[in-house]
Amino acid sequence: MVKITFTRASFSKLLLFAALIMLAACEKIELGHSFDAGTGRKYRVSNSLSFTIDSLKDYRCPSDVMCFWSGDVELYFSIHKDFSKVDTTIYLLTRQNNPFRTGGYTFEIKDVLPHLKSGESVKQEDYRINMVITEK
Repeated sequence: MVKITFTRASFSKLLLFAALIMLAACEKIELGHSFDAGTGRKYRVSNSLSFTIDSLKDYRCPSDVMCFWSGDVELYFSIHKDFSKVDTTIYLLTRQNNPFRTGGYTFEIKDVLPHLKSGESVKQEDYRINMVITEK
């Protein structure tokens, strides 16, 4: 049996290395600028804030149909700030929880593409969520 021992300094370096690898796997967001996000990807806003759009539900009226109600898009977010996690739902059209504020940042959904036509369906990974994140 092989015994591996770590000193406090080497363990700290190992943790720092693991954290850097995890941060490198995230896409960095530039504050105040519009960008397109997708579901299932992790985005880094700062060293202490990251988020994922876990999924969405598109209830909008198809663009080629006349509807009484325009519908909405529900976006399910997981937001990680320091060592805590907030799960929230942000709605595009009714603006419920949009913009969403947490940890000194504001998340605002501008649009969700594509706009569907009747009879079409879109895979979760093919949606693009146009949004802006600003710091309070």
